[in-house]
Formats: sequence, C-alpha cells, structure tokens
Amino acid sequence: MNQGVFFDKNWCFFMIMPAMTWELPLQEPPTIINLCDRSRHPVHQDGVDRYRLNRIWCLNLYEGNGLLRINGGVFPIRHGHASITVPGFDMEYDYAGRAYLTFAHFIPQGGGTVPIPVMQDLGSRFGRMRQELAAVMGTGQIPPARAAARLWELLWELATSAAVPPLAEPPVLTDVRRRIAGQLSEPLYVPVLAREAGIPHLQLLRLFKRHLGCSIARYIRDQRLERARFLLKFYDYPVKEIAAQTGFAGDQHQFNKVFRRVVGCSPTRYRQTSGRGKPQPEGGAGPRSEPVEAG
Repeated sequence: MNQGVFFDKNWCFFMIMPAMTWELPLQEPPTIINLCDRSRHPVHQDGVDRYRLNRIWCLNLYEGNGLLRINGGVFPIRHGHASITVPGFDMEYDYAGRAYLTFAHFIPQGGGTVPIPVMQDLGSRFGRMRQELAAVMGTGQIPPARAAARLWELLWELATSAAVPPLAEPPVLTDVRRRIAGQLSEPLYVPVLAREAGIPHLQLLRLFKRHLGCSIARYIRDQRLERARFLLKFYDYPVKEIAAQTGFAGDQHQFNKVFRRVVGCSPTRYRQTSGRGKPQPEGGAGPRSEPVEAG
C-alpha cells in the first residue's frame, strides 16, 4: 500500500484523509462474491464492526459517518465516501451513529494492476454510483457476466477519477475545523466562527456542505460525540465530566439523550461494551486502568 502524509490530531477530532492506495488487478472483470444494498450498520452494540476477509476485496459506499482503521491507517468515513479494502488485514469500522452501506465483495482477476485509493469522496457522483452498484445486484435478472462487467466499470471509474486532484479544502475551512477541534468543551456559535474566520455566515455554511457533505451543526455534534466515545473508551472520567468536556456542561440529560439517539446506546453502556485500544490524544492524563478486552 502506498502511503502519503498522515496527520492525526487528537485522535479523530480533526483529521486530514491520508493519501493511501492499493494496487488493484483490473485487467479483467472481477468475480462477484456477495452484494448488498443499504445494509444497516453497526451490527455490534459498541458501534465498532470488526472484520478480516480472506481472498475477498470489498467496495463500500457509505451513507453515514465514522472511521475505518486498516493496516495502520485511520480514514474518516463520511456520507458520500467510497472505500476499497483488501484481503488479509484486520479492519475496524467505528461508526458515529447509524450508517448504511451499499457494498460488493469480489475477487479480482488478471495480473495487471492500477492504483486505487483506500478512501475517496465521490461528491456529486455518489447517488449515481450507488444506484449503479445497486443495479448490479439484480444478478437474478441479468447474466452474471454482465453484472461483473458493470462492477468492473465502477471500479475503473473509481481508479481513474482518483487520478484527478480532488476539490481542495479551502484554508479558511481547515482553520475553522481546527478552531472547532480546540473548543469542543465550549459553546460554539456559527456566526462567531464565521466572524473569527473573516467570512460571511452563509458562506461558511456552504463551505461545510460542499466540502464535508453536512451542515456545520451536524459536524460539531459528530465531533463532540466522537470525542465523548474516545474518552468513555479509554479514560475513567465520570460521565458528567465527559459531558462537560464535550460541550454539554450542566446538561448531562441532554448529553445522554443525544448520545443514545446517535450512537444507539447510553454512554454508560457504551463504556461497558467498548473494546480495548490505544489512545492517541496529545497530552491528557487518566487512562483507564482496566480497559475492556475486545470481543
């Protein structure tokens, strides 16, 4: 796997997607193993799905947010992203709430390879490509060779479009995301963030929608909950203190309500069922002395 610059700031609270690619054999149509349209995830109560596939590659199209961990890389999952995973690696899909995956399991054929990103943002192409992949699933109505050819075309599109430089994130948006990451324990107001960035309120809203695919309010909420999940998983702080550290000071009831709605369980339950891992924040103290072993 080819690897570019990887920047990881305070776990996943602010992250630039690493430039990493696989070498995918694409000289012949792949053999399709399994297809699924809008499968609901996570399937495990702690919000983390763990897999290891043998011989099988996987194409995922995401409707939801989270993280993908594979082969030492950590990749943000956002609505409208597509990922390619390869056999022989442990994978963790750590979802921030409910997500839906349209996916294809396949085995490549042929020797020649092309580079294809582990993760990429499909932007405006997402809806069309998801529909085309869903159409491949009508293998009972179309010949298997034609289904394989359709999937082959989608994989070629993913590989060749990656050669075109993606829409660069404006420096002002990067700066706002840094500000949000550093102020998650404080009240955050969109007009104030816009004024500090020196741009109009509506322009900031459009930047988040265009480049991140979500509203700024939802982005802030997701960042707060990702930090809360991290603190619950690796630290022994009381839930009330974690609520305060993630912007819910004085309103633990609201914190519990939002956490349960998005993640699918209470903060206490999440702590009890979360798997063991290595914390990576810069600084901080108080790691959990008895982390729960991963299942």
